[in-house]
Amino acid sequence: MKDDGYTLAEALAAMLILGLAMGGLVEGARLIGRMQAPVVAARNDDQALRRAEAGLAELMRRRAGGDESLTGDGQALRFNCSAETCGLSVDGDDGRPSLTVRRGEVAQSFPLPPAGKISLVYFARDGRFDRWPQPGPAKDMTGVMVVGTSARGELPLVVARSWIEHPKTCEFDMIAKGCRTSAP
Repeated sequence: MKDDGYTLAEALAAMLILGLAMGGLVEGARLIGRMQAPVVAARNDDQALRRAEAGLAELMRRRAGGDESLTGDGQALRFNCSAETCGLSVDGDDGRPSLTVRRGEVAQSFPLPPAGKISLVYFARDGRFDRWPQPGPAKDMTGVMVVGTSARGELPLVVARSWIEHPKTCEFDMIAKGCRTSAP
């Protein structure tokens, strides 16, 4: 008897093994694709939030400390910068919200990830507020935050600090966390 070839059973077994290996490779590639999609979406949302935060920080740098013209509510913020009006607004309640930053006639829109109802929150040393300015004694705004509110709670999306310019006669008091003006 000669062993010149394979029997039909051996050939079928080899084809079955190759078929199973190819099926496993295809299913593995499909699984990797399904797992990669949420990671790519999260990375894109993170990059969009970083761009929005940079736009908001640049806008807040244009604001002079103690600016009396700054007004805002949960959807928009406006103030005078140089000879023009600057501001930002939360737009697009259609499921894909955006943050629009305006510097005079120039407007730049930054997409935000879906996060429920999007609104602006204002911060001062003595708390957080839904509107600015607050009634009563004048307060210095220390920051603005864009938050998303859903059934799971509040999610901070974008935060920008507002740096306060103190007069040259200021002596910073660490206990009061404020400026004491010294006598000339």
